[in-house]
Amino acid sequence: MVIVTDIAGNQAPLLVSDVHVTKQLNQVEQLDFTTANIPGNEQAYEMVQARSLFTIPETGQVYRITQEDGQSLSDYYQKSVTALQVVQDLDEHLVKGTLKGNQSLDAVMKFITAGTKFTYTIHDQVPNHNFTDGIGRSRALDLFNESVINAFGVEYTATGYHIDLYKSIGKKNAFVFIDNNDIYSLANSADYTPIRTHIYGEGPTDDNDKPKFTADYTSPKSSAYGVIDADIYNDDTARDKNDLVNKMKATLVDSPSIQYTANLNRFAADNNIADKLNDLALGNYGFVRSRQGLDEELRIIQIDLYPQEKSKESTVTFGNFLLNPAQLIADLNSNKAQAAKEISGLQRGQSNVKEQLAKGITTILDGEVDD
Repeated sequence: MVIVTDIAGNQAPLLVSDVHVTKQLNQVEQLDFTTANIPGNEQAYEMVQARSLFTIPETGQVYRITQEDGQSLSDYYQKSVTALQVVQDLDEHLVKGTLKGNQSLDAVMKFITAGTKFTYTIHDQVPNHNFTDGIGRSRALDLFNESVINAFGVEYTATGYHIDLYKSIGKKNAFVFIDNNDIYSLANSADYTPIRTHIYGEGPTDDNDKPKFTADYTSPKSSAYGVIDADIYNDDTARDKNDLVNKMKATLVDSPSIQYTANLNRFAADNNIADKLNDLALGNYGFVRSRQGLDEELRIIQIDLYPQEKSKESTVTFGNFLLNPAQLIADLNSNKAQAAKEISGLQRGQSNVKEQLAKGITTILDGEVDD
């Protein structure tokens, strides 16, 4: 069950099934579910329309409808609904003014959220950014993504109409797993083309245009992958050979691009509750020992939750690269199509429909900067 709020502000409990929440780093959280106009659900069903809001009782999170697809189930009509967390409402606000020059994150957030119901908290000290070309005269969501997330390099979470901004979400060393042992992958991918295990670099040049010093660095992972050369590294600011080596090491990519999607419930069952090490929160970093015996630092970049579906297992996706947005949309559309297919089983009769949709009905009660 979710709470639906129509454009007039009326609220009602809406019987639903296949509730699916997708949480991804620095992306608008997404809600998908299905519903039908079965007896006892007709009034709330009619409230599912343009501008409707949905609240999940388990989390209190609020989402705005973006899409619905319907089909007939003989005696009833069923809808598959997609909604986005209400931070998406920033897309409805046009910022007419402009802002230019050296600006703080707080100043830009005030500029973007002025005249809206959004509030925010900045949790970390973030350096100013110089907007030489100026910003503004655009929708607030575009400005938020380009002038806040990209320009200041921050990450965010949103709860209702409040935005929390951080240098980085999550914590380091939050989990340790071994591939093919305590990782039960539902899907995985690895791109080995970026791997480079050896790099040659040159420092500043002398009057004869010759480098004053050079350096070579070979990654320890060359024992597993072999010696794979990177492009020549040049740095006119390197102070000495050691400084050059440190900079070269920082730029060398000696690991594949890895991504796992694994069963979150299985992790929870297999890990001791008292073991605080394996903390699978969005944004957390940890290590996975690969089948080659190498430790790769990965980050939790997506969590898929089914808060009202006991038969469906939540999953966590972690990797050392972010999901491709186009692929994410394709996956979500695939999930929604699968949900629509599954609920078609409601054609077996009203009692079966009512049983599936009425399970677990519950009731609910209805910018700052950290120092």
